[in-house]
Amino acid sequence: MQDTDSVRFSNKLTAVFAVCHQVLKDEGLLVFSYHHTRKDGWIWVAAAVLTAGFKLALAQAQSVKAEMSTAMPKLAAKSPIDLDLLMVCRKAADDRRPKTSIEAALQETETTAEAKVRRFNRTGRRLSLNDVRIVVFSPALVELCAGRETGDTLQVFEASMKDCAAIAQRLHGCLQERPDTPAPIAADMPVQASLY
Repeated sequence: MQDTDSVRFSNKLTAVFAVCHQVLKDEGLLVFSYHHTRKDGWIWVAAAVLTAGFKLALAQAQSVKAEMSTAMPKLAAKSPIDLDLLMVCRKAADDRRPKTSIEAALQETETTAEAKVRRFNRTGRRLSLNDVRIVVFSPALVELCAGRETGDTLQVFEASMKDCAAIAQRLHGCLQERPDTPAPIAADMPVQASLY
């Protein structure tokens, strides 16, 4: 789903997710893939998910290989995105996690993101800065959802975007300076499975 107007884009997503919420069993999961380079794109998708009655919970946001590297948008991009985020959502009523401080949420975000980026590095992959941003924004949204109402989550997430961007910059810079040695991949293990 795409739209150049941010309000229409968010409204379309919210409408789709609201129908999903109506038909989904209480214990069911909503799973979809997403990536975006701009922070407002992340705010739009967060607003759509939360407004429809879902939360990202239990650190289930995972980054996976996206479209082919020869796709035209990637060839033209200065820092192309090579990853999609699989967003795994539960109904908000089923999320009973306690609220954590913003500082604790961002610390957990950095720890989670660094571990994921290092796993990518060990497979010999080098992520672009925008890829690292995706790896950071996803756990930030998961952590900041815990114990917060929709409006509060959106406000805190938007206010934390600069911190998330700084974490991504730091991780990208550190891992370029000290690349990990690629680990051998078992012959019977798919590359995608080796990342997690």
